[in-house]
Amino acid sequence: MRPVIGILGARADQLDPLFIKKDRAYENERYVRAVCKNGGNPLLIPYCKGFKGAYDLIKQCDGLIFSGGKDVDPRLYGEEPQPLLGPIDYDLDLFLYDLMRYGIEMNKPILAICKGMQMMNVALGGNLYQDLSLRNCESLLHLQTEDKSLPHHEVFLKEHTKLWEILDRTSKIHTNSLHHQCVKDLGKDLIISSTSEDQLVESFEDREGLRMGIQWHPEEMLLSDPQSRMNQIFQYFNEKAIAA
Repeated sequence: MRPVIGILGARADQLDPLFIKKDRAYENERYVRAVCKNGGNPLLIPYCKGFKGAYDLIKQCDGLIFSGGKDVDPRLYGEEPQPLLGPIDYDLDLFLYDLMRYGIEMNKPILAICKGMQMMNVALGGNLYQDLSLRNCESLLHLQTEDKSLPHHEVFLKEHTKLWEILDRTSKIHTNSLHHQCVKDLGKDLIISSTSEDQLVESFEDREGLRMGIQWHPEEMLLSDPQSRMNQIFQYFNEKAIAA
């Protein structure tokens, strides 16, 4: 039995070959490949303003993936935009926020990646640094400029967490890094499962292992190393979706 995994979509403006500006509802194919390769059936859930059918689609899903994207709008966690805030999409963020809350209320397994992790933290009452420079400590470079599928820095896993178990109980891994915002105060009922050398929260999870946030992009790392242990994150998530 292969679980149905809903992948929440994004949107972007794009010029087609005829130079006609169009709004695109889309998702990165890497997520689709990662789900398929590791035992799941992907279902894309597109953004459309006022689209109530997304809630019906989520009901049909065994698990959900919230993917990366633009910055999270700080109004969702009670802050005004600061100068180093990047591009945001308020309507899309409201859509994702509401569906995140809905998925949590329905007790769906959720894998939240990069922006998705940040959105999960906000949906559970946490907040973010709008830019790494606003932390009260020196930060590593977390927005790599090389091939985004390649490892960039070390991540240290906390013993006895679910992610530590999933990744063969190893103490350290190398991951890519594609963000400039990060978790500030942790959301309700979340525990930190890994950090970087500069003590930035790289992943968190709930105590049941039903919801997991990953700050790096495991789906991208499968491009440079198809046998990467990042597969094990998607394998675990697909198995959790079947059991839920």
